[in-house]
Amino acid sequence: MNPYQPPNPYQQQQYPQQQYQQPPSYEFTEPENSVIGSCATWTMILGVLEILQGASKMVGKNSSTLNLVVHVAMGVMLIVASQSLRKVVTTQGLDVPHLMKALDNFGQVLLIRIVLLILALVLVVVAVLAVLAFVAALKS
Repeated sequence: MNPYQPPNPYQQQQYPQQQYQQPPSYEFTEPENSVIGSCATWTMILGVLEILQGASKMVGKNSSTLNLVVHVAMGVMLIVASQSLRKVVTTQGLDVPHLMKALDNFGQVLLIRIVLLILALVLVVVAVLAVLAFVAALKS
C-alpha cells in the first residue's frame, strides 16, 4: 500500500493487534489479611447497627421515613463494603479490586455523612439567626 495515496473506502483497514496485559496482582500477607478481616467484622457490625438505628427511628413520636432510608442505605453500603473486605481475605488474585470496591462503598457512606452534617449545620445556623432576629425584633 502506498502511504501517499488516500485510503480506499472499500478496503478493510488492518490495525496492529494490541496485547492487553493483566495488571499485576497483589496478595496481602497473613498479618495484613488479619487486619483486613478484623476491619470486615467491625464494618459488618456497624452496618447492622446502622440498619437497627434506622429501624428505631420509625418507633415513637419522632418517627421519620427519611431517617430510616438514610440509615438503611448507609447500613447496606457498609455491609457490602464488609463483604468486599472479607473477599480480600478469602480469595486469591483479586485483592486489589475487592479492596477498591470496599473503599468505594466507604467513600459513599462518608459522603452521605458529610452532606448530612453540612445540612444539620446549615439548619442550626438558620435557627440561631432566626432566634437572634426574633430577639432583636422584641427589643425594638
